[in-house]
Amino acid sequence: MPHLSSPYFAYFDHEASTDGEINMYIGTRGRGVWRVSFDQPPIADAGGPYTTNEGTTVQLDGSNLYDPSPGGSIVSYEWDFDDGGTDSDSTDVVIVGNAQLIRSAGYWYHQYRGNGRIAFTAAQLQCYLDIVKHLSSLFSEAVDADSRADAKAVLDPSHSTGDTRVQLDRQLLALWLIFANGAIEYDTLVDTNFDTVPDAALLDVLCAAEAARLNPATPTSVLRNWKNIVEAVNLSDDS
Repeated sequence: MPHLSSPYFAYFDHEASTDGEINMYIGTRGRGVWRVSFDQPPIADAGGPYTTNEGTTVQLDGSNLYDPSPGGSIVSYEWDFDDGGTDSDSTDVVIVGNAQLIRSAGYWYHQYRGNGRIAFTAAQLQCYLDIVKHLSSLFSEAVDADSRADAKAVLDPSHSTGDTRVQLDRQLLALWLIFANGAIEYDTLVDTNFDTVPDAALLDVLCAAEAARLNPATPTSVLRNWKNIVEAVNLSDDS
């Protein structure tokens, strides 16, 4: 390509070609246009999400990463957990508790209220909120749940009636806390059509319910249905 005197123009074709190239077009008035092609960068896929109990081993799987460029291949890759070592923050590893019982929103309100018989330390309760914040698109992006006081407000039993979105918030936070406490896993199947047959993974349910909650156009009837689905999970083991 010849040296181009100004004025000249350049633009990218943001749609990659079928052979994996990204094209940039460079030209100057009256002297033509030249195409410069670039290979696409490798596509990372860290697998996951990963959850585990403290003290157990997590098997990370990056085998699905690939190079989309013609003839491209992955020579090597490494994990970097952002801790000063080299092994990756390409994926999320979340350590949760090992509880056996699913507990209701009322139970969690009692824990975060801090009165009477409390099963967790202040540090544990805050840790659960940190896990929720890390994974949820609702808390605390749209609904504050950063602190124990915030959680208490969301879980308040007065939110059992009234605004459907507030009712859904209460049940969603409770279910996230149940997950953080280890009583249910992200891939556990739950019943979403009330036929007593589990049919959808917990994480899919949480993501779909939060997406509906965050969409201002979602009808109240749909929000109420998600609230009922989530609440049914929260009550499945409660005693």
